[in-house]
Amino acid sequence: MSLLNLKRTSPSASKASSPPGDELEAQVEAFINGAVAYGAGQEKVVSLAMARPEQGARCKKANFSLTEQSITRLNLLSQHTGIPKSRLIRIWLEQIDWNRDLDGFLRSNTP
Repeated sequence: MSLLNLKRTSPSASKASSPPGDELEAQVEAFINGAVAYGAGQEKVVSLAMARPEQGARCKKANFSLTEQSITRLNLLSQHTGIPKSRLIRIWLEQIDWNRDLDGFLRSNTP
């Protein structure tokens, strides 16, 4: 039995008779996720709830080209933080001050 087998895929029938367990269930989920990440060799464990985009956010697939160095840096950042690469890019885009940073982007010699 693996740790992933411990996760419930559907609510159990005895849930109504048990004490309020939302907090306990969240702690169990966090423990299992942490154990799985530890088993995969990740140094820093981030809760899956933190790594997910907003519930109402709809994302479309996009294709773009990156240099090998950019791909490597993005992979390392994703592994270090536990945040998916696509979300890291969305975070970066939200953090840009378009009025201040646009001139620097236009003058950049990055391929």
